[in-house]
Order: sequence, then structure tokens, then C-alpha cells
Amino acid sequence: MQLIELSVVDVEAVGPGRAQVHITPAILRAGFNATLTCVAENANPPARVSWWSTSHNGRLDTQLVTVAVHESQTPAENGGNVVMSRVDVALDYDDDLKTVACVANGTRAATSQVQLRVRCKSLIGLHFRHFVFLTDCRSLFLISPSSKQ
Repeated sequence: MQLIELSVVDVEAVGPGRAQVHITPAILRAGFNATLTCVAENANPPARVSWWSTSHNGRLDTQLVTVAVHESQTPAENGGNVVMSRVDVALDYDDDLKTVACVANGTRAATSQVQLRVRCKSLIGLHFRHFVFLTDCRSLFLISPSSKQ
């Protein structure tokens, strides 16, 4: 009879070590979409990513409403995992100065946040013989062309 020796290898639960948010495009405009990408590194098992934004009270307590969520997972060099979570968000001018955070949960939590700077869509038009200029998303100016004498 032959004896077989078995060894047990412990897999250490770690991380994630950090999370980082990237946002595209660089210039955010109301009425368009933005893509937010969270990269959570060095987690074993893979981190679970959730997205949060500030509510009217300024706290990160509102789960982000998204158009779509895409996640991918790849092995990291150190034996952990890299999880990428991507959300597409429809922007409104009311999102200006809002903070958005990704929270990567594993054996501990890692958080990364960004503040949105949303610009208004440009609007210049002619209406009833007046020029209409929208200077920000809330101010509208009517300018009458000078009349000939």
C-alpha cells in the first residue's frame, strides 16, 4: 500500500487594495452621457463594486441610477483580482458639483470618488426677432437687434 501525502494551500483573503474612478469624456455636458469606470485592484476574492452619489443633503447615501453596468474581472500579477465596473450615466445640469463614488467591498472596503463638473449645452438662437443666449443652464438673455432709423 502506498501512502499519498496531501497538502492544503490556504488562499489568503485580501483587499481590495485600492479603487480608482476614471471619467470620460473630459468635458461633461448636460444632455449627454458620461462613462464612469471603477478599477478595484488586489482583491481576493474579487471585490463587489457599487456606485453611490450625493443626495440633497450632501452625503454619499444615494445608490447611483445608471443606464447600464458592465463588469469584468482579470487576475492580477500578485495573485489577487482586478475588477473593472463601468456605468453610463445620463447627465443633467442638476448633476453639477455632485460627488460620485465607487465602493469596492471585499475583506475590507476601498472607496474612490470624483466631483462632476457638468456644463450646459450651448444654445444660441433667433426667436421673434430677438437673439436668445443661454449663458448657463438657468439664465436666459433676450437681446433685441438695434433698429435702423
